[in-house]
Amino acid sequence: MSQFFTNISGSNLPPSIPTTFTEDSGSAVPVANNLNVLGDTTIATSGSGDTVTVSFRFSGTGTSTNGSDADLITFALGATPTVYRFHFEVAGRETTTGDGVGYTLFSSFKTDGATASSIQTPFIDADEDIAGASLTMVASGNSVILRALSSGTTTITYKAVGYYTSI
Repeated sequence: MSQFFTNISGSNLPPSIPTTFTEDSGSAVPVANNLNVLGDTTIATSGSGDTVTVSFRFSGTGTSTNGSDADLITFALGATPTVYRFHFEVAGRETTTGDGVGYTLFSSFKTDGATASSIQTPFIDADEDIAGASLTMVASGNSVILRALSSGTTTITYKAVGYYTSI
């Protein structure tokens, strides 16, 4: 009868595998060697290789009635000169007919620390079956505003989700 035995010394121990992950609030324990890292309406997560990326994302809602503006998201740019690139996905539904709109908006803004300004007109990809509905992004003081508009006698409820990068 033969037996095989490998002597384990301090130099070739198996790697330590984390069993608890501590967060700002609470901790998580993997189940079946899997740990879910999920976001919510303000955090987005993505994974590739051995890296998990956590990104700030923001969301907002609003209702535009009879041609009024609906400010969906207002974002203060801060006191340091910075350039921002924004990306938003927006959906809207007319409350009476159920007709809808969908937008993807890309826009760049900069601040000198006191005043926000648009670098160029926002790029907007629009899918609309509500005549006169629109979306834009504007500077106001040292903030930027994602703004939706209805037309005529329509009432449109909007929801927006977006994120940004800055330097």
